Amino acid sequence: MDGAKTGKLAKRVGAVTQAFALLRILARADPPRGVTALARAADVNPSTAFNILRTLVFENAVTFDERTKTYALSRGLLEICGGMAARSLEQEMVGDLQRIADRTTCLVGLWQSTNGRMQLVERAVAKSPVRLDMQIHQKLPAFAGAVGRAWAAAQGLSDEKLRDGFDEIRWDGPLDGERYIAEVQMAREAGYAIDEGALHPGIVTVAAVIVDSDGTVTHGLTASDIAHRLDRERLKELGKDLRELAIRFSGFPSDNSE
Repeated sequence: MDGAKTGKLAKRVGAVTQAFALLRILARADPPRGVTALARAADVNPSTAFNILRTLVFENAVTFDERTKTYALSRGLLEICGGMAARSLEQEMVGDLQRIADRTTCLVGLWQSTNGRMQLVERAVAKSPVRLDMQIHQKLPAFAGAVGRAWAAAQGLSDEKLRDGFDEIRWDGPLDGERYIAEVQMAREAGYAIDEGALHPGIVTVAAVIVDSDGTVTHGLTASDIAHRLDRERLKELGKDLRELAIRFSGFPSDNSE
């Protein structure tokens, strides 16, 4: 049966895996490289790399310069990737959001950073009889909640600016400015932030942020649940999950930055 249909991981085809390894190296190669350098960087046998690259040239995914004997990515790849490029980040990430929601029973959200605020643009609801939910398009001030701490951590703001930002937020749980600054610093080191009922009493939220190629925050990721459901270990696991997902979608040019 088809592994994709059964949900089981099918056996990988070595030549395809090696082809993608070479393409990834080519994507980072500047200037273009010869087959020996590419094979070494991708950890592929040189003769195998030569055959794969020759096939990719034939398929117009890679170009070959006869003069310098080097390879580079071809614009023919745009024919394959054009449809993906046109998809929004929300469409790209919806499966990952739902995966985390189903596994953790958390409410998982994707927020867009715009005009000094975070706006919810996509969310995945847990399949649970008792669950949290949020309305799409709801907004938060940039410094608010866990996503605000993660946003502030990525901005590299001074303590004074963090204090000013903290004072602008209406907090419903116990939190002071010094603790907020300390938690932003913790988020800077860990790659994710946590709000334990300070914004919404009884609700714990973990967050990480996506940055573009300039290091500007474009989006935030959150996972929220009722406080007693999340112990320290689960909070840490959630933070790592969101951090890794944010890293995977970071580093691309964006027109959605603040």
